[in-house]
Amino acid sequence: MLDRTIAPPFNRIQKIVIKQPEKQTLRNGIDLFSVRSGSQEVLQLDILINTGKYNEVHNGSAFFAGKMLSEGIPEMSSSEISELFDSLGAQIDINPGLDQLEISIHCLSKHFLELSGVLKDMLTSPTIPEKELDTLKNIRLQSLHVNNEKSGFVASKLFRESLFGSKHPYGILLNDDDILSTNQMIVQDYVRENIINQPFTLIASGNYTDQILESIVATFEGIDIGTPNVPDLVEGTSLGGNIYEEKNDAVQTSIRIGCTSLSMNHPDYLTLLVTNEILGGYFGSRLMKNIREEKGLTYGISSGIAHLTHGNYFIVSADVKKENREEAIEEIKKEISILQTQLVSDDELDTVRNYMLGQIQSSVNTPFELAAKFKLLFVHGLDYSYYTSLIHTINHVTPGEILEISNKSLPLDSMRVISVG
Repeated sequence: MLDRTIAPPFNRIQKIVIKQPEKQTLRNGIDLFSVRSGSQEVLQLDILINTGKYNEVHNGSAFFAGKMLSEGIPEMSSSEISELFDSLGAQIDINPGLDQLEISIHCLSKHFLELSGVLKDMLTSPTIPEKELDTLKNIRLQSLHVNNEKSGFVASKLFRESLFGSKHPYGILLNDDDILSTNQMIVQDYVRENIINQPFTLIASGNYTDQILESIVATFEGIDIGTPNVPDLVEGTSLGGNIYEEKNDAVQTSIRIGCTSLSMNHPDYLTLLVTNEILGGYFGSRLMKNIREEKGLTYGISSGIAHLTHGNYFIVSADVKKENREEAIEEIKKEISILQTQLVSDDELDTVRNYMLGQIQSSVNTPFELAAKFKLLFVHGLDYSYYTSLIHTINHVTPGEILEISNKSLPLDSMRVISVG
């Protein structure tokens, strides 16, 4: 008879096979990576351009340049482009970032041909109509006003400024004057210098035919590619110190605590990743158990490592009642200190191992997830040995190694403490 009081035996995952994309280089030197998988005949095409806030002369121009790509091309207006995508049940997402501009198209595979010319024109000859730019500026202005009333948004901005400095691309804050002074010429200049004729990378994922892949090649291989516009590196200058910005009408205070961190190709990074998971990376983490479950100071708290091209950072994020601000900060510091002075138990480490391995296994089931896994590696100059090393580290990292990396990479005396509310 089955004894339900005894847990069944299990074998921890030692290896996960992740389908890798096929690569081909177009005649103009553009790389196309294709991940064909899944049963539904849908296509996701990601276009990655190495441009962003780091390339700006005018603050905010990268955002407006990216967003304006779909607002007009020589043969179609903004409304006509929207109508075409809507009529085909397709979607375009344009995400201007700090380091990269990402354009993602989702459609039925059979409809790509009808969208291909529009996509090509967006990259080669966007018209940047002034009326649509004014509308986008107004939306951005209102969004900024709304967000600046949110303590979490302000705390995150101040944290990056404190960490990198007010003159670093990652630390420069957007304001009303930046938006209002943006004009058609500024956006056109950014597009001409940082998007048109600049190298890009294509990642196709989904279930599509050889003919569709050939049409992707035909669409983009005729684009003339020039010399990459590589911006000058800017040295970060930390402002240091702690910041408390009080908002009299705020009910909650948003807390951000952190420091600069390791790059993904650093030999100690994966050990730090496991350490972060223990501290605040999942719902059963120490920060959640202490500050949410035991003390009831917050609904949610987490820690993580932000990956940027020119500097990663570790950050703890939480929203608490104003009167609990100091206690929450002290408890966060206490949990970090415990990691630096006491060995993690085998039981807790086993729980984290199983959780992390399960998350990896469950995140490679669809072609779009496979593309996301590859994109992470590609953007940071890594290969698939990263995942092999990650699984090995999860399985074999020791409590002593976790204690050591906590002392090396989570220095309490260098942590920025930002609280707003």
